[in-house]
Amino acid sequence: MIKKIFIIFINILIIVCIFIIFDFLVFRQEVKLYFKSCTISNMLTSYKNFVFRDISPESIKKRIINGENLGYHQPKNIDSTENSIILFGCSFVYGHKIPEEKTLHSVLANYTTRPIYDRSFHGWGINQMLYQLKSDEFYKLFPQKPKYIIFNYFNGHITRLYSPIFPTIVEYHGTYYNIDKKTNKLRLKKPSQLFERFISLEKIRYLIYNIFLTDNKRSEFLLKHFIDAKESVDLHWPGVKFIILVYFTDKYFEKIKPNLNNLGYEIIYREDLVHFNSPDLKYYLAENDSHPSDKAWDAIVPKLIKYLK
Repeated sequence: MIKKIFIIFINILIIVCIFIIFDFLVFRQEVKLYFKSCTISNMLTSYKNFVFRDISPESIKKRIINGENLGYHQPKNIDSTENSIILFGCSFVYGHKIPEEKTLHSVLANYTTRPIYDRSFHGWGINQMLYQLKSDEFYKLFPQKPKYIIFNYFNGHITRLYSPIFPTIVEYHGTYYNIDKKTNKLRLKKPSQLFERFISLEKIRYLIYNIFLTDNKRSEFLLKHFIDAKESVDLHWPGVKFIILVYFTDKYFEKIKPNLNNLGYEIIYREDLVHFNSPDLKYYLAENDSHPSDKAWDAIVPKLIKYLK
């Protein structure tokens, strides 16, 4: 009996070790950056928050729609009666290693009197934008409909449609969509308390997607998110101009570009506004990564504002 229990214990230990190794193999870059930037105290606190965090649909909605415990930037030009500009995106928009006054929404406020609402956050993508746009509560947050919605796309967003980054640092867990086989439309996945916290089937799913999914499937999945986002905006705010600002493009986006044009999106390439020549990369990109530096939006926004008249 003791021998059987010991064998079961060893098998469980092996499985746990496999998942730990899998974490470091699949998410090694995120893990490396995370451990490099955190103290032991921060890591323990982060892990505790991850394990014991409330990931119920109600809690997720409070964080993403109302910004509770999240930290959306404060709106700019809030007293203006003009139709606003709403920004969506990841840390490219929210700001990474740069002062808030150098982020997109702050620099943009220097060139327009329209109210500016920044609904971006670290590690987010089109799935978090879609989550907001499909919620009726989201539209009640604004006094009038916007004039422009801008989503900043870059070539890392396709991965975020399928799996979270290293789980102890995500604040957006549970806002992922998959395809309902009966309707062939997107549906919001329900987070599993057990798997989301400990085993995380999303990591296995991530590996499977990368092995078996074709480029066409990835592009189609991306397109479905854009289709639903546009339909939701047209339903609640007809006539709003929906702009995709492509910071760094990829083959998945380029494949669906004709579809996006047909849907009524206006596509603006950062490359057409400000070209990053090799000598300028250190000037416009944050140190050791591809995020915008504290000089990037100062160069881009004066060109972008011409599309926002």
